[in-house]
This record gives sequence, C-alpha cells and structure tokens, in this order.
Amino acid sequence: MKIKLFALTALTIVLTLTSCGDENPGPLFICGVTDPVLELTWLNELTQDVNNSQLSQFFYLVAGEYQGEQVFIARNCCPNCGSVETVYSCSGQELGSFGFDILPSEITREQVIWRGANFQCGV
Repeated sequence: MKIKLFALTALTIVLTLTSCGDENPGPLFICGVTDPVLELTWLNELTQDVNNSQLSQFFYLVAGEYQGEQVFIARNCCPNCGSVETVYSCSGQELGSFGFDILPSEITREQVIWRGANFQCGV
C-alpha cells in the first residue's frame, strides 16, 4: 500500500512539474530579430504603406515556416478584394503566391504578428 501511495505521489509531482508552461513566454524571435515589423526595414515600410491605405482594417501579417525557413505572408480578409496573398522571405524577396505557388499545407507554425489599423477581422 505504501509503495502504491509513493508511486502515485511521485507520478503526480512529475506530471505537475512537466505540465507547467511559461506564463509569460519570451518575445518572438523571427528572422533573427525580436520585433520583425519594427526591425526589418522592408517589413516596416510594407506595414506603413498598408496603414496609409483605405483598406488597412482588413490586412494582417502572418509569420510561419516554409521549407524549413521563416517567412511572412501578407494576408487579408477583405470581403470585396480580389487580392493575391504574397509569401516573403526574411529579406523581403517574394517567394510566391499563397494558395497558388505555395500551398497552404506547405506553411507551418503560422502566427499573426501584425494587424492593420482599426482591424476588422476575426483573426
């Protein structure tokens, strides 16, 4: 009986210690910087251009991985826009069009990193 109680107690402690996550995870580290929208010049210019447009409320940026490399996708939820969502490398090079050249299943670990001014989407 004591062995079972000891084993149950040990198991409970191990599970408790291993299941606790960091309540305040550290900053994102994407393309070698902690704040790519501010620290990558080309990305900063892109977001400024979007915020100066009349449709900024529909645009957002997603960071993800494509073929083992970190990438950015300029996405939107504009109900009346027939736009193509572009996938960019860390240096700002266009890699292709999301959904055409690059399939959604090829992008992993997606996370929204920026939203346009007065963002209206449920993302």
